[in-house]
Amino acid sequence: MESKFLTVLSQDYLKLLETGEYADVIINTGQEPEIKEFRVHSLVLRSRSTYFRDTLASDWVKIQGNLIIFKQLDISPEVFDIILKFLYGGTICLAEHDARIILELLISTDELELDELTDYIQEYLLNNSWRLMSHFVLFHRFAMQNDERFPTIRKCVIELIKENPATIFDSNDFTTMDQDVLVSFFKCHNFTSIKPGVLWRNIVEWGVAHTPTVPIKYIEWTDEDFKALGETLKPLIPLIKFTEMDTEEFLSEVRPWKKSLDYIDPDFYTQTLEYRQVPLINVTSKFLNLFLEVRDRRIMFVN
Repeated sequence: MESKFLTVLSQDYLKLLETGEYADVIINTGQEPEIKEFRVHSLVLRSRSTYFRDTLASDWVKIQGNLIIFKQLDISPEVFDIILKFLYGGTICLAEHDARIILELLISTDELELDELTDYIQEYLLNNSWRLMSHFVLFHRFAMQNDERFPTIRKCVIELIKENPATIFDSNDFTTMDQDVLVSFFKCHNFTSIKPGVLWRNIVEWGVAHTPTVPIKYIEWTDEDFKALGETLKPLIPLIKFTEMDTEEFLSEVRPWKKSLDYIDPDFYTQTLEYRQVPLINVTSKFLNLFLEVRDRRIMFVN
């Protein structure tokens, strides 16, 4: 009867990595000032990676006594540490890492020709699409920039958008989206499932995030701050169907930003109210103050 002690074997190799005992290779990774030195074992690297097998036998490395000095790898120390633990211990837990690290891992494992791990990471992302949508902007940018290297990821992102484009607003990094990408999304996808007031609210949050000069607290805003926000929002105004908002929605979502709209078009706000036959001052101070308190909290959260 065959007995297997793979767990113990994995732990022993990880301990060897941790101690650096008998190491004969030094690898520096990262960029200034985040550079870290790793002392590893050529036998393990050559056995587990064709990339290292070829590289360690090339003129690209430098020999100093009994040590092989590996020129600096353009991989962050955090990501390379994860890769080394995979090479030594044969284990990895992607659930422990955030989206940025997972994408760095995907690129790095592909460059290091670790096909098994590269395929595993892609499969993990496809089976855990919520990781894609929780950091949608990051993954969308990655998918568009690396469509030839990772076509499966690009296809997955596109299908997720088609299935429910509104989920981009729930993404943790929605406000980091580039303006041209945001405009393209509005033109290419159907957002009829979302009330126009909610769309406008998200656009304002995006605009505040892209107008770094404005204060965090709404009550501290000056006319110049509203003007700055107006300049940021100007290309996006035609994307919002203001005339389809109901009265309460228009007054609660749009009126606090009237000064910004006035800088874009002095007649826009008044004409929209006339279209709806809403008096220009039809808001009680109590209602507006309550709204502004909520708005302050939302702006503070965005920044």
